[in-house]
This record gives sequence, structure tokens and C-alpha cells, in this order.
Amino acid sequence: MNRLILLFYILICVGCATRAPQSQHVSQLKSELQESKQISKVPYILQKDAFCGPATLAMALQYRGENLGQDDLAEKTFIQKANGTFQGDMIAAARRNGYLTIPVRNLKSLFKEIEKENPVIVFENLGFSWYPLWHYALVHGYDLNEKVVYLHTGAEKNKKWDVDKFERTWNRGSYWGMVVIPPGSIAATGTELEHMRSAAALEENGMTQKAKLSYEAILKRWPRSYMANIGMGNIHFKLKNYKLAKKYYINARQIDPKNSIAPRNIKVLDQYI
Repeated sequence: MNRLILLFYILICVGCATRAPQSQHVSQLKSELQESKQISKVPYILQKDAFCGPATLAMALQYRGENLGQDDLAEKTFIQKANGTFQGDMIAAARRNGYLTIPVRNLKSLFKEIEKENPVIVFENLGFSWYPLWHYALVHGYDLNEKVVYLHTGAEKNKKWDVDKFERTWNRGSYWGMVVIPPGSIAATGTELEHMRSAAALEENGMTQKAKLSYEAILKRWPRSYMANIGMGNIHFKLKNYKLAKKYYINARQIDPKNSIAPRNIKVLDQYI
């Protein structure tokens, strides 16, 4: 019996060993954020067995107005052999449906996205490092005074969870998170490069107009974005707006004269003008 008690004690200690360093400083964020925020009308979907990925992504997309359920998304995201969904498949599925995916990697960024009405998909380990229980959830609210987050997770709608406990599970999932935002939008915390990668993925998927909206938004936020100017030039080239395409390529060349992409594109474009 003593051995069993000791083993139980060890398991508890191991389970609590994961650190939650960011939670200790939550109160200090009050000067930068609303003290509490809950995004209204975030749909809840009761997930089917092992469908936490498709269900969570479906909630995020339904919030954006899409009529997609977990079964629709599972066709392309759920991996039978893994009995789950990989992060890359979550990203690819959101982009295939015409949305940007922007990483969220810490509590401060998570709160800022929620403040901007962007629910955050998070990847957690609800088990141990040596016995993981991987899980996706959708965080849609927080309260800095109570030090809690609100999330749709599995069979629980609007779960109110201590931010310290939440961070431990998120930490065990390597702080992986993302927001799914419409083309033409800029996330609260994403970088220029992160937005560019996602916008370029829309272009690669043949969503020319959505990519165009995204490049325009990037240029509004980062006017000296070399790659957004190149992207806009490429879009207008595809649309046979050759003079506009050249304008953006010239802008890019002026921003970074040493980069060879713009001069090469101008040389190709001049054959059409």
C-alpha cells in the first residue's frame, strides 16, 4: 500500500511539474488590455470521438460565417492512423477555405487576439509529457481579475478555467495556437512575414482576389513590405493589369535595390507592355 501511495504522489508531482511562467504576470497586463473580454456568438460544437481538431476548426470557421461542420472538415484533416488531426492539416484546411492563419504563441498575444474579436485555436496536452493526451480547444474569453480563460473544449461549452492550469496544458503543447481571420484582415499580434506566408498560400491555392485583399491589407499595415509589393505585382500580372504590376515591382525595387526578384519580374513584364 505504501508503494502505491508513493507512486500516486510521484504521479501528482510529475503532473504539476509543468511550469506556467506567463500566468504569474497576468495582472501586469491590465495596463495594456481590457481587464475582461468574451467574444459573443462563438458557436459551440459537441465534438465526436477524436474529432477535437475538426470540431474546433469548424467553430472558428462558423464564427466567420462559414457553413461547415466537423464532418466536412474531418474529410481532409482527420488522420485515421493517428486517430487525430495534425497541426499542419488544421492550417491547410483553413487556408483551403479562404482564410489566413496566424500563429499565437503566448498568453499576451492570446489575450490581444481575443480583445480584437479573434477566437484562438490552441493545442494542449491534457496528460503528461510521457503519456500525452493531445487536444484542440477554442479560447474565446478571459478575465485578468479572476485570472481565468473561457473556452469551448470537447464536451464543455464556455468552460471557465484557471489561467495557470490552462497555461500548463498549453505549455505541454509547445504553446501552439492560431487565429483564423478573413482575407483583408490583420491579426492583432501577427508579424508581416506571418501574414505574407498566409496570403501567399491563398494565391497558391488559386484564390486571387482573396490574396489581393490580403496583400493590400499588409501594405496598409506595413507600407514598405517588399514581398507584399511583389505579391501585388504578381496578382496584377495574372489579371493582365501590366502597368499596375510594374508599379508595384518598381516600388519593391526602390525598397530593396539589392534584391533580384523585382528587377527579374520587371524584365519579364516588359515583354508584355
